[in-house]
Amino acid sequence: LKVLLASFIGGKDTAQMINALKLERDYSGQIIQGTPSLVVGIAPDGVTRFVNAAVESVTGYQKEELIGKNWWNTFYPGAEYVQVEKLFKDFEKGPVRDYEMTLIGKSGERRVVEWNSLNRFGPEGELIEVIGFGNDVTARKYAEGELKNQQIISYASSKMSALGEMAAGIAHEINTPLATIALI
Repeated sequence: LKVLLASFIGGKDTAQMINALKLERDYSGQIIQGTPSLVVGIAPDGVTRFVNAAVESVTGYQKEELIGKNWWNTFYPGAEYVQVEKLFKDFEKGPVRDYEMTLIGKSGERRVVEWNSLNRFGPEGELIEVIGFGNDVTARKYAEGELKNQQIISYASSKMSALGEMAAGIAHEINTPLATIALI
């Protein structure tokens, strides 16, 4: 087997190949841990298998508090679980893209996360893991809400301004003939 494996890698010995694989693994791990996006591995039964540092930062939970625990029950308790049920229905269609969900962090704070997923399958085609990639869009959603409120206020203000102009015009039209009659 060693001879066959060595021939596939162009004559490199096994130790070199193992070292190259370790370097690649470390490089990929550094990217996953360093990204500001949330990265999570979830087993089909909902058990959390992996989280990166961004998950800890956004949710307030430490990795040790999440690994081995049910992801869905932890972040979508009680009435929030309806989001998970909808997600499961959408999973039947395939991986999700830009899927917005509101999770509840350790402190009770609500965070809006836009998720994308990648399904990992075993050799028999069975689902092994759902890998979620999420971006915290809470600040963006807040800004969008504020912008919408400002637009509503601006629209109402312009309507009031137009109404004031119309009232001034009507008053002028009424006062002009009255001023002429008063002079007579």
